[in-house]
Amino acid sequence: MSTLKLQQQFARGRFSGMRKLRYLLLVFIYLFFHITGCDKVDRTGINHADTSLPELKDHPLYKNYNFSQEKTVIDMGDQPIWIPTSNISEVMKRDNILREELMAIGYSLKIHPFLKGNDVNYFLLRGDLEVGIGGDMPALRAAAAGDVVIISIIQRGPVSIVSRGIREIKGLKGKKIGYALGSNAHFYLLNTLRKHGVDISEVKLIQMDVTLMPEALHDGKIDAFSAWEPTPSIALDKYSGLIVTHRGKSYGFLYVKKELLERSPDAVRHLLASEIRALRWLRKSDRNLNIASKWVNDASLILSTQGVHFSPDKISLLAKQDMPGIRIKEHPRISPGLLSDNGALKKEFELLKDLGLIAQQKTWEVVKGKFDLSVIETVILNPVKYRIFDEIEVVNKGGGG
Repeated sequence: MSTLKLQQQFARGRFSGMRKLRYLLLVFIYLFFHITGCDKVDRTGINHADTSLPELKDHPLYKNYNFSQEKTVIDMGDQPIWIPTSNISEVMKRDNILREELMAIGYSLKIHPFLKGNDVNYFLLRGDLEVGIGGDMPALRAAAAGDVVIISIIQRGPVSIVSRGIREIKGLKGKKIGYALGSNAHFYLLNTLRKHGVDISEVKLIQMDVTLMPEALHDGKIDAFSAWEPTPSIALDKYSGLIVTHRGKSYGFLYVKKELLERSPDAVRHLLASEIRALRWLRKSDRNLNIASKWVNDASLILSTQGVHFSPDKISLLAKQDMPGIRIKEHPRISPGLLSDNGALKKEFELLKDLGLIAQQKTWEVVKGKFDLSVIETVILNPVKYRIFDEIEVVNKGGGG
């Protein structure tokens, strides 16, 4: 079955009755993995036809990464180019309290930079990482594919449809729209079109990497795109005549391997305490926020020669719009409402299944059960033990790669 057909099923609200489509769906999955060249099984025995993860162990950025084999070293994957969420992880890298508390229980932390959430997932599911951060779609895929526990929210901000002067969703009829397959922006695009009475057959969806969207829109290869930050802001800053046609909301999460949580729940709780301290430190002053934004810019330049193209001031502005706990004093809890059977996460889960990016035998109840809201509550209810109100004295960042 073509991707368009699957999207039509979603956009028209047909989440059940897929039995007649199983055969064609299997054909689609086969073609998808045949085209992308994924190996069936790697050294850990993970079936990538089920996890939908590309072969990345030989990626030029990652092939020389040194993942620890010691259980006392926690390997974490972050995403420096995922702005402004990376403000949080950049502070966590420098959190002296986190280092002290982990050392006291015999642990240390090593943070490795990745380009995308699905790249983080690849190494997490291989067993190279114990902790990762990713958007809602990568988090759902990780939870469906492995023994992963999602423990806090790390991003809550806009996802946007950007166009060349199209002010209403109905104006997208007959237009070419860029999207990233299986992303939160993909779900948001399909859902928004449906809500505004635009049938999927009335637009032409162009699958592409999110980093290519601003230039493609500027060059007229597409008429609009749907993406999460910072791609919309990059496009609006770089090219004139572009506008935000519609804006929605996306989420990101921090998740850990179940084995780590069971082996050392306190180590995981100290990571969450560090996230809480990082958010407090970032909202304490614009100076702190700008310092972290400079760290983000430096980290992204190391990871990508394209860089961020944003000043620290611009990154800080995005952070105020896009991260939990910046504008108001709150903890990064996962709201129970997000896990509702009528909520966006379940609908995103169903879209991922329809696209073959989550195995058909997986159920929402199983994936929903991978969200553990109690871990962060233990930290919040024990502020002295986990030092969530102590002031960070930032130190030089820890090792990566």
